[in-house]
Amino acid sequence: MDTISDLRVFVAVAESGGLSAAGRRLGLSPPAVSHRISKIEERLGVRLLQRTTRQVTLTEEGREYNERAAKILADVDEMEAVVGMRSPVVRGLLRISAPSGFAARHVTPHLAGFLEQYADLQVEIDATDRFVDIVETGHDLAIWIGRAPDSSLIAAKVADNRRVLVASPSYLARRGTPQRPEDLEGHTLLALPWQQEWRFRTAMGETSVRARGPLRLNGGDMLREGALAGLGIALKSLWDVGEDIVAGRLRAVLDGTLLDTDAPIHALYPSRNHVPPRVRAFIAFLRKTYGDVPCWSTPACRAALGLAA
Repeated sequence: MDTISDLRVFVAVAESGGLSAAGRRLGLSPPAVSHRISKIEERLGVRLLQRTTRQVTLTEEGREYNERAAKILADVDEMEAVVGMRSPVVRGLLRISAPSGFAARHVTPHLAGFLEQYADLQVEIDATDRFVDIVETGHDLAIWIGRAPDSSLIAAKVADNRRVLVASPSYLARRGTPQRPEDLEGHTLLALPWQQEWRFRTAMGETSVRARGPLRLNGGDMLREGALAGLGIALKSLWDVGEDIVAGRLRAVLDGTLLDTDAPIHALYPSRNHVPPRVRAFIAFLRKTYGDVPCWSTPACRAALGLAA
């Protein structure tokens, strides 16, 4: 029995939301993934997943198992990265694809110490808010925010993150503060093209709202600036707008009802086999930089922002 391998299978299913997607990510067939999960459940004597023909959801025991499994895997990956980055061959060109705002705010300011530690390493960051096929483009790794994309890439979680709906005080004073999802009717809603379906929890069950309005933006920085300028209600990450909420420049709305708020930060790379030391070193650097709980995800930070726990 390979316990670590079983943990990776379970976490892949939990993160991707399905057996087929997890199988494509791990290079396994859906029946093989299902068999591995059944063996874990049989060994533990509890049901971890609720399976239907359309989706897979975690039971309460499954959520606890996933949380602990993800932490164990993060520790294992960090241990291997730390050992790998001690190697004298951390050198060459490290090509990274990363969202422009995140790269500017949370990567570039911390690079001095990393480059000082590895004098023979060069770093190239390509800033884009779109998913990049790093195998095709030749990047060593990509930073991705949100659920890991359904692909063959390996996803290493480096930090927690949460999405919120925000608007400026001036916009809310002019247009009113929505109290229920249906109140969004008539508001200007700002979202990236691939994030325009917003799902909410209501007393009647789940409902969804389509982001719409006269302004179409395809960059995260523009969304933030648009919200700050009073152009509408925007879907943003806490890493990006947390300081704006604390300072009163933006206010969170409909918190506690918005679904799909979990948007962890991942490092994506092509294969677990023969991972270059420069990639291992950078993943270890990201985890060390953000810590086990980054500032934008601590309960104290959420309380300061006036957000639900």
